[in-house]
Amino acid sequence: MSSPKQVPTKFNPTLGEGVYEYFITNYLIHWFQAKTVKPDVYNRAMKELTLLNKRKAKQANKDNISTVSKQNIDSEREEVKKLGERPSSAIVTRRNPSKQEQASGSRNIQLENGRLKSEIHALEEQLSEVYLELQDKSSRLNRMKEDLKNSVQEVNDLKIRLSKLAGDKLRDNNPDLADLSDTNRPTELGKRFSEIYDNEWSDAFENIEKKDETEKVRILHEVAVSAFKYCHGIFRGQVEEIRGILLQETLNPGSDESRKTTKTVNIHNNLKEMRKQFAPITAVNVAQNFVPDRLEDLLQGTQIPPEEITDSLRKYAMKCAEICWYMVVCDPPMALSEDIKGMKFNTDIYKPYTRSIRDVKTPVVELHVWPALHLHDGGPLVAKGVAQPNAK
Repeated sequence: MSSPKQVPTKFNPTLGEGVYEYFITNYLIHWFQAKTVKPDVYNRAMKELTLLNKRKAKQANKDNISTVSKQNIDSEREEVKKLGERPSSAIVTRRNPSKQEQASGSRNIQLENGRLKSEIHALEEQLSEVYLELQDKSSRLNRMKEDLKNSVQEVNDLKIRLSKLAGDKLRDNNPDLADLSDTNRPTELGKRFSEIYDNEWSDAFENIEKKDETEKVRILHEVAVSAFKYCHGIFRGQVEEIRGILLQETLNPGSDESRKTTKTVNIHNNLKEMRKQFAPITAVNVAQNFVPDRLEDLLQGTQIPPEEITDSLRKYAMKCAEICWYMVVCDPPMALSEDIKGMKFNTDIYKPYTRSIRDVKTPVVELHVWPALHLHDGGPLVAKGVAQPNAK
């Protein structure tokens, strides 16, 4: 084995080097370079040297911190020592001011206190004035809001009244214009009138006994027409009586007495609105009175005594009278078709009952089953009637 190059021959402990560190640095490294030490031995030794250096660095850092802390403590001790060496007279003066200084400070505090009280009093007065002014403005604002609300309500009421007056003026004696908000307008009455034929008419027809089909149809048709005439007569009598009382005269429609003035027009409009408003109640009362007043006498002529009137026939008669009252209170009153036997069968007005008119050259009405409904007398058709045409 050859000796390492430049190997130190003297260990110097004053340099702070440990024996192990000194051995590795000055011997083992040179031996490794000379290839007289195995690599695994060299690597293990170098790892231990690295750990040793880390421990030394950590210890050095702790030593520095301890040095700084000691210096800070010494500095604080020196400062305390200096404070303790100050003259005691200065401390006594600062702790015990003279009576003159105390009196002067007390006067200054009293003056400052008085000034602050004056400012607070002035601010309280200003705040009170502002509060009163705010209350006054708030009250005025509330009154203005209430006035505005009332004004808006008045404007809306006037708009509604104006719209209603304009609509009433357009619809007055003009049945072609309908109020779509009215559930009892002519088109709706036409639907309900046709539903009676589909429902109550069929039930009453099935329950009439001891009569053939033609006789049953004639009885039911006559009941419907009689109900309309009954309601129309009551309506005309009420109108003439009420208008006669209000105007202190008997008015005959179409005569010179029924001249249109502002007074009569207003009465007419008010009566018309009252009739519409009370129609649901009046219609029920009229329907209930129709059975004893007219139906029983009508059926006596057809050999049907009162005790043989079935419930379905009674219900049918009341339904006819009820819907007819709604018809006559319309302005102008609605009208039923003028049913005459032998008249030409008009398919625009009637629907065939059980026979077809396809093969009939000149069909005529042989039997009226259900009357047609018109908007007013001589007016357009609202609901078709039903009639039996003649045979071939």
